[in-house]
Amino acid sequence: MKSPQIIGGIISFVQRASAVLVIFSLLLNFLANPAIVSAAGAPRIIHHQGRLLDSDGSLLGGSSGINYCFKFSLYDAESGGARLWPSATPSTMTVEVTNGLFDVGIGDVAAGGDLLDYDFNTASSIYLNVQVAAQVASSCSGASFETLSPRYRLSSVPFALNAGTLAGFTPSQTPTGSDIPVLTSGSLSLAGTDPGVTATGTNALVLQAGSTGNIEFFSALNFLTSSGALTLVGPLTAGGLTIASGTVSLPAGQIDNTELANSSVTITAGSGLSGGGAVALGSSISLASTLGVSIDSTEIVDATIALADLADSSVNSAKIVDGSVANADLANSSITVTAGTGLSGGGLVALGSSISLASTLGLSIDSSEITDGTISAADLAADAVTLGAATSGNYIATLTAGDGLTGSAASEGATPTVAIVSANGAIAVQADDIALTLAASANGLSSSTSSGSGLEVLSSGLALLQGCADG
Repeated sequence: MKSPQIIGGIISFVQRASAVLVIFSLLLNFLANPAIVSAAGAPRIIHHQGRLLDSDGSLLGGSSGINYCFKFSLYDAESGGARLWPSATPSTMTVEVTNGLFDVGIGDVAAGGDLLDYDFNTASSIYLNVQVAAQVASSCSGASFETLSPRYRLSSVPFALNAGTLAGFTPSQTPTGSDIPVLTSGSLSLAGTDPGVTATGTNALVLQAGSTGNIEFFSALNFLTSSGALTLVGPLTAGGLTIASGTVSLPAGQIDNTELANSSVTITAGSGLSGGGAVALGSSISLASTLGVSIDSTEIVDATIALADLADSSVNSAKIVDGSVANADLANSSITVTAGTGLSGGGLVALGSSISLASTLGLSIDSSEITDGTISAADLAADAVTLGAATSGNYIATLTAGDGLTGSAASEGATPTVAIVSANGAIAVQADDIALTLAASANGLSSSTSSGSGLEVLSSGLALLQGCADG
């Protein structure tokens, strides 16, 4: 059996197209529009049939059929050009050829082909490139492929022409009028003037149904979250805006006075001020003190500046002009002096004037001013009282009894007594006499007391009387 000369046989047949049909291709259910191809349930497979002969024109495969190796790809030109599909080297498919006929699904992944993910809307002229090789030891591994020439240009069967429209409407990525919008890189563009999306009747138009992603406006800076929070970077203009709950965040400076129901305030100058009036938000107004920038004596109401009005150390001598602060300028300009015990006088005295107080005892103290018995020893200093030259009268004397004596201090005017006491008698010294007392004894003396002056001799003893001469 001769080895197949596929390329030569096909080229030869193409040149003798009127003689016999060598190879043909039928495209069944081929939808040129990608939106239709990708519709649910529509297989992305091109049904391709052909007839394979050797260089002598003999049918290959025999009646029992033989497996051959095929590779399919799409190009943008009949020869040369750029490969449009697949993006990588085409996969090898094993296809049985019987009596020269073969039947294959281009894009049938289950049969070993490549996924047909090409977008047929990107080009109007697309060519099918076919490579064929005989198996080596019942395998396509190491097989030598030949490319059939020329390439076959893809076309639609009559009913597939409707695939360019859907129910008579034309799909478009830049739709106008009644065109069907088609996504462009995942984005949907609506052309025409003021296009809109409307739900029928009273139905709600739901965006992001079942999704929690944000809905953005113009850019990622303006968006509405699934929780209802709206963020805008530009100004918001509304005829009426009701916020049921939550807050509205707006960029600073986006609301001007023309958008406010009340855009001004009225400032009224109170007591001591001048100026005021209506002032628009964002502008300014001036108020002035009727007293000016300083206060002079004509602006001070007499006696209105009290101590509580002055800060600590707020007034010093350098700030006070001598005599310029008069009593009439002070809230309190006088004091009250009250005469206490032993004093007389006192009363209300104004600052700068004087008042007299006097002692009720005068300049000296006499006996009539001393209450009897009120001057005690504690009131007298040491050596405060002397006897002077007086020889008569009563004097204060203090007598202290020593060893062998008895007696005590006498009060003013009393007669002091000092006695010498022994076992045989006693000697008593009094103011006017001295008395000797002897106890009875064996010598015949008995106790006797003398009185008066001098010495009296008794049977029991001798008594010396005052005034007696010696002897």
